[in-house]
Amino acid sequence: MVESPPFINNEYPNYMKDNEYSE
Repeated sequence: MVESPPFINNEYPNYMKDNEYSE
């Protein structure tokens, strides 16, 4: 949540978070 932007937090919580915002 903290490592992912606001739009990814709702739209792509696994799409980008698992790619770039995995840390």
